[in-house]
Amino acid sequence: MGFFIGVNMREIKFRYRIKNRKTDKINIVMLTLDRLEFHSVLPNVLPNIFDFFEWEILSRDECTGLPDKNNKLIFEGDDCKYGSYRGKIVFDYGCFIFDCDNLSMSFRDHDSKDFEIIDNPELLNQ
Repeated sequence: MGFFIGVNMREIKFRYRIKNRKTDKINIVMLTLDRLEFHSVLPNVLPNIFDFFEWEILSRDECTGLPDKNNKLIFEGDDCKYGSYRGKIVFDYGCFIFDCDNLSMSFRDHDSKDFEIIDNPELLNQ
């Protein structure tokens, strides 16, 4: 069950969390779909970013295009708080959903400011 996040026309962005297989260093890279498709930017973002012998993609999360109450963009996979509820943003049923037990409610774009992303520093260490 969850909240449905309405999405207007937006620039499609992805957040990649990648790990260097040799050093275990984790990097976060933000790329727009335009840069991915039309400018062949990947080799220039990080050296050999998609050399699968050197880099491992840990996650690829799409941006909802909506900000939380602290004006941080909300991405698929983010842990968020909504009042006393805590859940995760997932893409399901053709839209972004706040996935939380015991709660199911749709909401409009302006309601995204009622959400707060919970920072997860441990994601950088996984």
